[in-house]
Amino acid sequence: FKQIANDSIRLHVYGDINQDQEYGDYIKRISKNDKRISIMGKYENKDEGKIHATLNCVVVPSIVFETFSLTAAASLAYGVPIIAPDLSGTNEMIINGKYGHIYKFLYIKGLRDMIIERSKIVSQPSFSSTTVGQEQEAVKTHKHAS
Repeated sequence: FKQIANDSIRLHVYGDINQDQEYGDYIKRISKNDKRISIMGKYENKDEGKIHATLNCVVVPSIVFETFSLTAAASLAYGVPIIAPDLSGTNEMIINGKYGHIYKFLYIKGLRDMIIERSKIVSQPSFSSTTVGQEQEAVKTHKHAS
């Protein structure tokens, strides 16, 4: 994220980062001097909709193979595109470029480039809540077609 030189992009880290002390310390250290990064912490399930309504995309940077990601599934259900590596089962939920983007596992430049590309889409004058609604409808249609 620090490789992205754009002050309008924000990173909100959700979840209990202190569940793993080493990981929590790492996240705190790398975000310490970057005002674009906010550690949001744990949240209640009932707040999931409100949280997703504020997001332009969800990054699911799995570093281990997962057969299913509840975070990715919830994001798609709320019409929020996801960015995920080609490692996990998450990439099977994505039609690359339509419901999100897939990057090559551990290829940080690819992840960075996708975040930058997504920010360009969102900053276009034609991007609106209608666009998000169309993405939600596309997700519903994809689910029924499967």
